[in-house]
Amino acid sequence: MKIRHAAPLAALAVVAAGALAPASAAPGKTITKSYDMQQAPAACQPEGGELTYHRETFTATTKGTLTAKIEGFMGDWDLGLRNADDAEVAAGGGSSTGPDLVKVGPTEVLIYKITKPGKYTVTSCNYLGSPNAKGSYTFKPTK
Repeated sequence: MKIRHAAPLAALAVVAAGALAPASAAPGKTITKSYDMQQAPAACQPEGGELTYHRETFTATTKGTLTAKIEGFMGDWDLGLRNADDAEVAAGGGSSTGPDLVKVGPTEVLIYKITKPGKYTVTSCNYLGSPNAKGSYTFKPTK
């Protein structure tokens, strides 16, 4: 009779271990997000003492590399990365240099190596560009 109970208990243990495995693997998962933005030009100028940004917040659960982009616009959009203290730790580049200022479809890119887990915010603002843009970011954990 004890043998009949052992098999179902062993099967239950295997199922439970499988259910817990994804939760423990969560810190190593890639985080990806895409979003649409709409801002009037010069939206990143001081407004009431603060800068106006589109903000996308995420939590890095481990070290890794963040790649953020702004595409689908004309002119100059700016991209930045802020830490949990709201201090800028990185800035993007690429959409306002030379002939790219009048190029249709430039890309603003930011690549940053995150060295410690925490809350981060990807910020975007329309400095002197068309009113619509597409933003995205991908965080790839370091193995």
